[in-house]
Order: sequence, then structure tokens, then C-alpha cells
Amino acid sequence: MKQISKKSLITFKKSPSFLRLMGDIETIASKTLLALKQNKIKLYELEEYIMEKFYNNEYKHVAIVTMIAEDCRRNFLEEELGIKLPKIRAANINIAVKKENLILKGIENKIGCITIPLGIAGPLKINAKHTTNSNYIPLATNEAALIAGLQKGIKICNIAGGVSVILKYNGITRSILVETESMQNTMKLSEQLNSQSTIVQLQQHIEEHAEYTKLLKLTTHQIANKLWIRFSFDTSEAMGMNSATKYSVLLFEKIKSIFSEFSPQLVSLSGNLCVDKKVSYANILLGRGYELHAQVIIDEKILIETYNCTIELLHKLNYWKNYIGSSLAGAISNNAHAANIIAAIFAATGQDLAQLGEASICFTTTEVKDKKLYFSITLPSLPLGTIGGGCNKATAEECLNILQCNKKDNNNTKRLAEIIAATVLCSELNLLATLTNETELADSHIRLARGE
Repeated sequence: MKQISKKSLITFKKSPSFLRLMGDIETIASKTLLALKQNKIKLYELEEYIMEKFYNNEYKHVAIVTMIAEDCRRNFLEEELGIKLPKIRAANINIAVKKENLILKGIENKIGCITIPLGIAGPLKINAKHTTNSNYIPLATNEAALIAGLQKGIKICNIAGGVSVILKYNGITRSILVETESMQNTMKLSEQLNSQSTIVQLQQHIEEHAEYTKLLKLTTHQIANKLWIRFSFDTSEAMGMNSATKYSVLLFEKIKSIFSEFSPQLVSLSGNLCVDKKVSYANILLGRGYELHAQVIIDEKILIETYNCTIELLHKLNYWKNYIGSSLAGAISNNAHAANIIAAIFAATGQDLAQLGEASICFTTTEVKDKKLYFSITLPSLPLGTIGGGCNKATAEECLNILQCNKKDNNNTKRLAEIIAATVLCSELNLLATLTNETELADSHIRLARGE
């Protein structure tokens, strides 16, 4: 599958066939819009309608077809609602791809694109297995002061020798929900599934059908005659939810075949124990995606010079704010604002934004030893990828290039995970140190947001 390149589109626009087609575009768009208004076609059918009716299903015209379809949707919406959408129109980029006789639009009913300001922070020195140099970090955010504060945190961490990061991959999960006719059969099925011989058999079954995906492990959880089977997959450089879903179907069919005496039936392809796109203790304890731990050791002198803050004061604030305050609020993790940084990097690099819930589970810890501050963060559930989804589209690909997550070493996603962890640490450190100075947080936000 290949995205339509800018170069190919420019070449096509210079060709005689394109110039001829351009003369027809207005007519095609007008006829399509009329059919849409007359309810002869639906919004989601535009690409297929235009391709078949006006371009004889010649898929070399996929770029122009998607452009016309998106224009028609915008025009329809503008007339329907009595509004104008010039900025959505101006921000538009073509993300359509073609695969055999299909138009893959990326998303359905596309009318354009939105814009989020993109800033840069760094360079940040990181000491990790896959990231051992200084890194610039692109962040997509509308929040003033976020990048300025992060930059200050990066400065102090660089002076301290950089952020150290370790990483563990727990795999991406899909939990299917099955049932048998009795709770006794469900328990027997659970016992069989947890046997090493069964797990090996299922792993071999995946190896026979998948090019990149591997089954790492499975766990089972029973309630009455229902059984949740939580599969963990290695999906290589991709975040991998589509692969996990696809191969969970394959595994269930195999389980149904092997253990036919229990007559297992599929209740749901997702039983919510995955746990995808939701905050949960399960992902803290079982892990999902990448588990990361990052640490920096800071001399008190550096803290005082940069923030007018002592080690004891910052340690006290972390305890009462992040631990006691979060516990009082019923939070299931303890941090200052980890979601801020993760959301900004996710948006910049084309990640699934809905996974911010689980990704932003973060534990920020402080210890004082030998007059030094040991500052660390832990991210137990960070699902992300550097191929597939939105990662290889338009600006996301360029942001991954900035992050140096574009190498041919199969470590790009690990590198991205390490960078995110180190960046979260810098931002956590900065915010906590800033908060020790009474109203400085509010003052800096007002100053930077208003340009005062």
C-alpha cells in the first residue's frame, strides 16, 4: 500500500490528461453535489460514485477523485448549515491511498484537515539502549507555556548529565470474551489454555499465518461460565491494534477447533479487559504496549540556581501534591501533568489519540540521597507505533524524522517510547519545581499566553 506522493501529484497535474480532466472537474463536482442533495447518494459513497460514474474505475485517478469528493462534502455541509469552512478547506491534505481496486480514504467522510500549532523542544540528552544522543522533540499543542516550561526542564536535566531510560515491551493486547454451557467447562477450558503446550501450539499457529505479528502470552479470567482470554502480541514497529484484533479472530477459531468438547462460543471480540483506550489498573499490573522507567539525578545547587528550589521542598511537594492529593481525588496514578506531553507528541507523530487515557498513567517519584534528588517517572502502559495508522501520513512522518525514528533498524518505536518517557520526566520536574515558587505558574502562563 503506497500513499500518493506529492511528487507524483505534481507530475500528474502537469500532464495533458490532467489538464483535460480539470475542465471536467467543475461539471463532475456539480453533478455529484446535485445527486447528494437529491439523496441519490450518501456522503460516504462519494469516492466510489465519482470513480465509477466519471472515471470508469480507472484507479490512476484516485487523487483527483478524493479531492472532488471532499470538496463536494464541504460544499454540501456549507449549504446545509449556512456556514463557511475556508480554513478547513485550506488546511486539507490528500491522505488517500490505492490498493488494487480499492480507494482507502484514511478516514470516512473526509472534508479536510484541522491545524494544531507545532513547536519544538530540545535538544535533550537521553541515555538509553536505543537513544544515546541529543534529541529534538516536536510537540503539537495549543497550550502556551508548555514548551517553554519543558525547555527549562530539559536544560536542568542536560546539566545533570541527561535522562536515563529503561524499557520493557509487554505487547499490545486484545481480550476476547467467550462462554461455554457451564462454569465447569469454562474452568476446564481456562486450565487447558494456560498450559504451556497449548500456548506453544497457538504461537505456532500465528507464526504460520502472520508475517510480523507474534503471540507473546495469554492470560485468562473467569466469571461464571464466561471467560476473558487476554492475548498479548508483538506487533513489531506498529502499534498493532488492527493486527491484534485480526489474529485474535484466528486464535479463537483455533481454540474452538482444539477444544470442541467445550463448545466455546464468542460473546464479543473485545471483552474490555484489553484494556484499550481506557484508564485501568489492569494495564498498570499486566502492562500494555511499552513499560518505561526514566530517571535523572540532580544536585541541589542546580535546582537552586534554576528554580530557587531546594531538594527537600520539591520532594515535599511531590509527596503532598502527587501522592496525597491524587489519592484524595481517587486517581489511579500520581503525576503532575504527564498527559500534556504525551498528547502533544501523540498528535505530532500520528498516534491514536484515544489511547491517551492509558498512555498517561504515570507515577512520578522522588527520593533524597546524599544531598541529591533522584527524580523518576514510570509509564506502565504506553501503546504506540512508527508505522501504520497515521504515522506515515503527511506531517506525522516529518515529525518522526525530526525524532530520528526513521532508521532501518526495527528500533524506531522503542526509540520513540524512550524519548517520550524522557520528555515526560523533564516536564514533570519543571512543573513541580515551578509550583514550589508560589504563583510563578500562573504568572508565566499569563505572560506567555498574552505576550506580556
